[in-house]
Amino acid sequence: MVSLPLCYRALHEKEPKTKGMTGMQFFLVFLAASFSYYTFPGYLFPILTFFSWVCWVWPHSITAQQIGSGYHGLGVGAFTLDWAGISAYHGSPLFDLNIAAYDNYGKLYLSPLFELSIGSGYARFTATLVHVALFPGRDIWKQSRAAVKNVKLDDHAKLMRSYKEVRQWWFLILLLGSIALSLLMSFVWREDVQLRWWGMLFAFGLAWFVTLPIGIIQATTNQQPGYDIIAQFIIGYVLPGNPIAKLLFKIYGRISTIHALSFLSDLKLGHYMKIPPRCMFTAQLVGTLVSGTLNLTVS
Repeated sequence: MVSLPLCYRALHEKEPKTKGMTGMQFFLVFLAASFSYYTFPGYLFPILTFFSWVCWVWPHSITAQQIGSGYHGLGVGAFTLDWAGISAYHGSPLFDLNIAAYDNYGKLYLSPLFELSIGSGYARFTATLVHVALFPGRDIWKQSRAAVKNVKLDDHAKLMRSYKEVRQWWFLILLLGSIALSLLMSFVWREDVQLRWWGMLFAFGLAWFVTLPIGIIQATTNQQPGYDIIAQFIIGYVLPGNPIAKLLFKIYGRISTIHALSFLSDLKLGHYMKIPPRCMFTAQLVGTLVSGTLNLTVS
């Protein structure tokens, strides 16, 4: 949320002339640099996305492909110039878990780096809840109670009063309708979904509980701490051996928080830019319905 006013200032605020680069010049220089950087692996020489000298030396060897390929192998000796390949995790989800074959093959051991990633995920989640509760928690509670009794309008809010507000029951209908359809899915396709109705409600409750603390951290630091690992650990412990349930619990929990904060960010930008609230609501609703329908149709 911090990025919105910063972006607004960078694009519209006039800066005094100095000897160094202005904010706009700095932005344009790095825009051109990032575009040039991506041109080579993205368009001119796509093989640089994952270059493997092992596969080039032994192009007809299956073992070399399994060891050196960055796409279908271990990636030993491979390197990349594509930032998406540097920062992304490449893998495929498990949809059918054969317990007998898994036990016969052996236990899954985690690398030290992955263990540190999981441990830091636990620490970030608990630190977020504790920090928000101890420091801004009391102020949030006082301001929430005061806002209900005595609403103070700033200059932006006074200008936005010229537009019709979005009714509260519009949001309630979407919330209750989404919950009802999700619960219906858990009953009708019970075996395929693997996540029971109580798991759906638990995911909704988890998202409702953590959205405010995570939003506070994002609003003050421009960083959004996640709880993907916590969500996967919880549902994996409750429903072991059900990978589809694990994915759905993450979607209805963590992804709901991401979309809620993204929607709030859009509303804040629209508030600054004086966009009618009902227009923003309609654009969000239509975009969600169209994208969801197209994704379901294509898949």
